Parts: sequence; structure tokens; C-alpha cells
Amino acid sequence: MKQFFLKLAFGRKWRREFYELLADRVDNGIVLREALERVTARLVEHSPHGLRTEALQYILARFDSGQRLGDALGDLIPENERMLVLAGENSGRISANMRMAANASDAVAEIRSKIVKGMSIPVAMVGMIYGFLFWMGASFEPQIAASIPSKNWTGPAAQLKSLAAFCATPWVVVIPLAGVLLVTLLTPAPARTGG
Repeated sequence: MKQFFLKLAFGRKWRREFYELLADRVDNGIVLREALERVTARLVEHSPHGLRTEALQYILARFDSGQRLGDALGDLIPENERMLVLAGENSGRISANMRMAANASDAVAEIRSKIVKGMSIPVAMVGMIYGFLFWMGASFEPQIAASIPSKNWTGPAAQLKSLAAFCATPWVVVIPLAGVLLVTLLTPAPARTGG
């Protein structure tokens, strides 16, 4: 469970900063181990307590135990970024691949954002259709019930009666609001704010 929270703490913006700082240090001729230690120290200054510090110390401890950087980052970063870091270590182009990992992170976030934006209109239209059906059910059920006793209704007519009964309750407002609240709570803040 702790791994899950460490991964959450090592979010996209923070990973990007980590990759860029590490790439800059390596470009300046600092050995990877020392560069990792300096970047960890710098980032810990900005966030001295909490899960980010634990995540950085976890990475540093794994690296010190003999793992390669990509393996030390392991399950805290997405697999595509981990593969880029490992490829950089194998090819000797660690700084270039760290920058590629930072850009890949941004590209994935942009793709997700476009998918969500693209899906929002169809989802809204389906919601409007359901709203229209609820309104129709609530509006026409009393008129049909006046001509045919509702106890004899079967099939779609019985469904229309149930729909009208539901529309007469407060749940018709509570359920959509609960859905919006649930989506808001389950969607990460950067996805909602564009960050």
C-alpha cells in the first residue's frame, strides 16, 4: 500500500523536474551517483517531509544497493519512462533519455487530456438524451394513466410508470449530483485544472 502512495507522490510534474535536474547534473560531468544524491538533496529541501522525500530516499537506497537507475525508479514511474531511462543507461546517453522521459510524460498527459475532452461531448449528449427520456416519462405517464389503469401496464408502459415514479422522488436530483461529485473526487486535480 505504501508503494501506491509513494507512486502518487512522485507525480508527473515532480518526475519532470527530477529528470531535468538529473540530466543537467550529468551533462555538467557529475557522476550519476553523485548527481542523484545532489538532486535528491535539492528536492528534499523544497519538500523536507512527506511522501516525496520518502520516494527520493527509496530511489537512492535502491540505487545504492546496486540497482541501475531505471530499476531503482522501478514501480514509482510509468513503464515507458522506465524503459527510456534503462535505454539511456545502456547506451551511455542517460541525460538525453532523461529528457525524453520528461517529454514522454508530458505527451502522455496531453493525449489523456485530449481523450477526455473528446469524450466529454458524447457523454454530455447521452446524459441529455437520458434527461429527455426522464422528462418524457414524467410528463406522459399521468396522461396515459388517465386513460388506461396503470395496474394493467406491462413491458415499456410499466417501465414508463417506474420512470415517472422515480422522477417524482428527490433521487432524480441526488443521483446526478452524486455522479458529478464522484467523478470530481476520482479525477486527479491536474486533469481537472489542466496542470
